[in-house]
Amino acid sequence: MKAKPVIIELVILTITAVIVCWFLGVFSDVKYDINLHDTYFVLIGRIIALPVLCFLIFVVYLAKEGFYRYRRRFQNIILLLSTFCINILLLIGFNFARQLTAEIKPSQNGWTIYPPLSALPKVPANVPLTLPFEYFFNVFMYTQIFFLLLLVIVAVVTGKNWNPNKNVSC
Repeated sequence: MKAKPVIIELVILTITAVIVCWFLGVFSDVKYDINLHDTYFVLIGRIIALPVLCFLIFVVYLAKEGFYRYRRRFQNIILLLSTFCINILLLIGFNFARQLTAEIKPSQNGWTIYPPLSALPKVPANVPLTLPFEYFFNVFMYTQIFFLLLLVIVAVVTGKNWNPNKNVSC
């Protein structure tokens, strides 16, 4: 493998990382406020930067290597690593969302936990309680399956094009 294409790809990755970090405010104390009904989330740019960076690298290299029919080794490895990072970040986000919904499950008296409002009508025991995140988990699961399938497809194509005796120009 020649050194020039590797250096060019590393420069592209570095520039992409700097641009994402600059836009999301990683170098400063930018905060993103998310107001959900009665909950208020405050996220800093450093938390959002890694998923955005992985997804941007994934999209760029997926489109870029599509023109080369996924025949370049180093670029395919970058694509595989970014897809793998997206899968790991989806697992972390899914576990966080599960823990969050476990904390906000409604009680039998309604959503209010304290003070107990015994005067309100009770929820019948035979009516299942639907969580607002129920459909969110399905979307998370199908997104995870999509990225896993994409990871397998790119890995198989990279393996088919991998020839250690062939001098491939990146």
